[in-house]
Amino acid sequence: MKYGTMYYLQTLEGVLIIKKGIRENDPNSGYETLPGGKLKDNEKGLNNPSGRLESCIREIKEETGIEPLNLRLRGVILFDNSERIFPN
Repeated sequence: MKYGTMYYLQTLEGVLIIKKGIRENDPNSGYETLPGGKLKDNEKGLNNPSGRLESCIREIKEETGIEPLNLRLRGVILFDNSERIFPN
C-alpha cells in the first residue's frame, strides 16, 4: 500500500488549488487538485501524526514554494486506491 498526503491550505482568500504537471503513473497528472504527495518512510505509522504534518510542510514547500505557518493536523482519512488504473 502506498501512503500520501493531501491538504487544504486555507488563507483569507480561500483554499489553495494547484495544477499538477504531467507525470506518468500520477492519478492527478494534469489536473487541478489539492497539494500533496507521498509519505517518506520516517513519516509513516499509525501512531505518527507528527510525521503526516512534516510531510505536509515538506510537500507545500516543494510544490508551491510557500513556507507554511501554524499548521494543524485536523484529521486523517485512509482509502485504498489499489484497484484504480490510471491511463497515464
